Amino acid sequence: MSDAVLIKEQAISGARFNADDTVSDYGDWLLEYHAIRRKAGLLTLPHLGYLSAFGRDAVPFLHNLLSNDLWPLSNGAPYVHACALNSTGHLLADITVVAHPDHLLLVVPLSRLSKIQQYLNDFLITEDVEIGDESDNWTIISVQGPLSKQVITELNDLSAVQAFPMDRTGSGGTDLLVASDRAAELWRALTKVGIQSVGCKAYHALRIEAGIPLYGLDMDESILPIEAGLGETHISYKKGCYIGQEVIARIRARGHTNRAITVLSIEGDRAPEHRDPIIAAATTDHPVGWVTSVSESPILNSLIALGYVRHENRTNGNHLFIKSKGVSIGATIIEAPVRRC
Repeated sequence: MSDAVLIKEQAISGARFNADDTVSDYGDWLLEYHAIRRKAGLLTLPHLGYLSAFGRDAVPFLHNLLSNDLWPLSNGAPYVHACALNSTGHLLADITVVAHPDHLLLVVPLSRLSKIQQYLNDFLITEDVEIGDESDNWTIISVQGPLSKQVITELNDLSAVQAFPMDRTGSGGTDLLVASDRAAELWRALTKVGIQSVGCKAYHALRIEAGIPLYGLDMDESILPIEAGLGETHISYKKGCYIGQEVIARIRARGHTNRAITVLSIEGDRAPEHRDPIIAAATTDHPVGWVTSVSESPILNSLIALGYVRHENRTNGNHLFIKSKGVSIGATIIEAPVRRC
């Protein structure tokens, strides 16, 4: 068994390991990239953790804490996206709440699992809710690409799989939630119907081109969810109070945040680094933002980055600079998702 396959087996078995242990590629990252852009590709997501919420009060309890309307889960909705925020409206985690017959499953960044578990338990008083760590028991295998739904239908047995739409790459996709002891079997079945396994190098290129932020790289507790582009998918502006709601309401009334997630095309072959400052002119050190993620872009045939840029500097086509180890690197703001002309 190759090292790559061994790591993949560890990933889909529910084993916890650092993001640095994920597979960079399976021999040709460009082949993997184009598989998702043109057809379908297969991602494992070891950066995700899972919490359960059991009890008759699970839906109202989470509805009163999280940023989105969770009542649809009581009426047949399979999942709802939401955010856990602190009292100042900043992002503790982006969450997908999945409905199961007897409980709710919260899909959270694994790096935030303990934080969110404690956060939820701190608000429990008399509610009939029990929060548990289910990360060893569940796995998501994601099929991404324009033909993802079509190729999934070629599987013989999906009885043990919960499928829901999830675009992680800008090309559409479906997440398959499966018990960890069935994950290896599902992954093999997907590869047998011709779906290309995709490593993290292609995955990051795809999501950066699509302007999709990832918690731990592009999002943390210093970020407001609207700055990260989560307003449309993770926030209800009609529900009642939740933690951080007053701040979010004030931002919406104002019309925009001071800064927001932005895609930048990088000039030259020098890659900026995480947290490098973005400046408006090469002759100034006054920052107007910072870099969060960098990758090669097959569409642009250049480097590409995600970062946060102040509202007044975010005009499409605006030319900026990134200060990296004393060198000014040119960068141009481009619209996401990036598409081939």
